[in-house]
Amino acid sequence: MKSKGVLFGICALILVALAGYLWLDYSGLKQIPDITLVTTTGEKLALADMHGGPLLVTFWATTCSTCLEEMPYLIDLYH
Repeated sequence: MKSKGVLFGICALILVALAGYLWLDYSGLKQIPDITLVTTTGEKLALADMHGGPLLVTFWATTCSTCLEEMPYLIDLYH
């Protein structure tokens, strides 16, 4: 029984290490497409103008209850 726990721990550690490697491996990253988005206020934003900084793009709908629950957290993140 104890050996199953050790085996599970080793598998979990390998899985976490692999996920970390894939997360940090930049060789597979591609440049973002050159698109322009329109905000809710009508302002146009080109993704190419935001090069060099972090960018969070989220898609949501007012009919999605989970999306609506997420909005206060995104507002806090923005501030």
